[in-house]
Amino acid sequence: MDDQLVDDAKLGKSHIVASRIAASIFTEIAKTVASGFDPSLRADTFVRQLRAETERRNKIVRFVLAHECYAQQEALSALNAEGPGPDELLLDSLREKSDLIGLPRQDRYSYPAFQFNSDTGRLYEEVAAINRQLGADQDPWGVATWWYTENERLNAPPVEILKCGKRRSGLVAAARAAIQAV
Repeated sequence: MDDQLVDDAKLGKSHIVASRIAASIFTEIAKTVASGFDPSLRADTFVRQLRAETERRNKIVRFVLAHECYAQQEALSALNAEGPGPDELLLDSLREKSDLIGLPRQDRYSYPAFQFNSDTGRLYEEVAAINRQLGADQDPWGVATWWYTENERLNAPPVEILKCGKRRSGLVAAARAAIQAV
């Protein structure tokens, strides 16, 4: 998890943690609501929609961040890379290709830890393929939620299938089914 947010949380500064998270997603929330905005709506209706969307996003953020995440340096270490310098570009490149889920958090990213294979110092191949399939570069929070949520096809959250190492081939099929359902 992000070191500064962890420190603030340990110090009982939950209001700071909450405001940082809220600030990092507010622009995205406003764009989402505005994209479906009906100009004939009254201001109070718009505000209710904005509040509902904010609460929905906050639930997603809390749910995803309840799982282990790496800060930039931890992610680089997990990939046997150094930093700062050219290795920082590695994370940018992996995010832009959708291989790696990078959760935007103000001026930095958090990286769900399950993506990294500690034995090889690389991303799990299945994870990178599924992240690309699901569009992690466009919707990192949604893709992270997919990994952590119970999957009807797998009878478990996909991340649990990845961890146990069994039935991994079913992960790609489950991701494909999720795309087709949309």
